[in-house]
Amino acid sequence: SVTVTDGNGCSASSTSTQITVNPIPATPTITADGPLTFCSGDDVVLTSSSATGSVWSNGATSQSITVSTTGNYSVTVTNGNGCSASSVSTQITVNSLPIATAVLSGSTTITASPAGQNYQWINCSNNQLISGATSGTFEATADGSYAVIVTNSNGCKDTSACVLVSTVSVDEMEQPLSISIYPNPTKDFVTISTHSKEQIFVSLYDFSGKSILMNQLIEQNEQVDVSSYHSGVYWLIVVDQFGNRYQSKLIIE
Repeated sequence: SVTVTDGNGCSASSTSTQITVNPIPATPTITADGPLTFCSGDDVVLTSSSATGSVWSNGATSQSITVSTTGNYSVTVTNGNGCSASSVSTQITVNSLPIATAVLSGSTTITASPAGQNYQWINCSNNQLISGATSGTFEATADGSYAVIVTNSNGCKDTSACVLVSTVSVDEMEQPLSISIYPNPTKDFVTISTHSKEQIFVSLYDFSGKSILMNQLIEQNEQVDVSSYHSGVYWLIVVDQFGNRYQSKLIIE
């Protein structure tokens, strides 16, 4: 209230005016469930310390938000009296991935890009890392399918598409056995025909060297079912009981 006194010493007082000061809410804090710097494709969950009344700088109104883009994120909490308090900003940095590619630059040489990164070559047939293969080029020593993992300076990784190398081995070795294989390419069955009356074995391998089939041939014209195998190029090896060997590529469509 206020009292006014004039020059004669006479005074008068106003009625009281009620002032109410409501408390502001506690200043909210932000917690993260993981690193604040990460690679594209990942994310982090930011959570406000207040269970109610949160409004985030990106417009979200939940207690927690999932963030996958670079930026500064803060939260403002408003209580029932309309009073508010804001957190300090949390900076999120999302680093870009390299775009890994691998191309044949020779009959058996594969080159990775982009240049100036860290590299690790892998065998696509089993997804295993190839020991010591960490340069920008890879020289295949066996037919197969290969890819490269490229890691940039931020530690972000990308894996290239697989590249098929099928020129390391010769199509056919010297063949001491007289063998006919047909049809080749095939989808369902392949017939293995021989004039030998000796005990004969047949094996089938993929280009990573994994054994796919091992079977003893009884007849001179043996039909082998390959319909359950994935399309691709395989090694068909026929060996008789004396160790004479026939080897050829078999293409399954």
